[in-house]
Amino acid sequence: MTEGGTEEVAGRTITITFPDDPPVTRARVSAAGMAEPPATRETPARGPKSDRPGRVTGVEQHQLRGSLGWLIYGERAARGWSQEVLAERARVGLTTVRDLESGRVRPSDRMTRRLAEALGFDRDPVSVAVLDLRFQRAAGDSLRRWNRRRPPRVAVQRVYEQARAVLDAEDAERRAQADEAGMFVAELLHGLTNPPEPSRPMSPAQAWPGGWPRVRG
Repeated sequence: MTEGGTEEVAGRTITITFPDDPPVTRARVSAAGMAEPPATRETPARGPKSDRPGRVTGVEQHQLRGSLGWLIYGERAARGWSQEVLAERARVGLTTVRDLESGRVRPSDRMTRRLAEALGFDRDPVSVAVLDLRFQRAAGDSLRRWNRRRPPRVAVQRVYEQARAVLDAEDAERRAQADEAGMFVAELLHGLTNPPEPSRPMSPAQAWPGGWPRVRG
């Protein structure tokens, strides 16, 4: 025989295979005697393996450099720190700080937290959380979030709730100022496009209703 086949012997099905035959996947048999498809293993979703940011290319780099990169640079320059000092205080590599400021990498939420704690070492926890959320919002869709096994502690959640309230209040005030400035510009443009009608010169009778003024010599 050159090919495999099946034979029924004493009520049982026997499969005969040969080395030249393709591999056959054996199916499991349920209690009811029905064949079940072979089980497949599912790979669980995992987060990033390290704090090392992910590389970016193209337009995303310019967006990150203009938002997150400038924000990190501004906070660092306000303290008079160099990139080496920030890297040492945040416990990250110097290359990581340079890549973040230039927008060449995608940051993780752990990385933004480290930078916020380093730059806000003399601030209260709410101010540190506000700075962390600013970094995360500046990163936008490029932010990589870790898959945590446990939720943050209740105290940490309360701190971040207060930080979000502070940012929401700042955003509301900024929108109100923008609306006020927009109304001023709209009124100014309306005045330029619709100038008032020129007034007609007054006659002597309108200027001196009681008569001509007398001039004494």
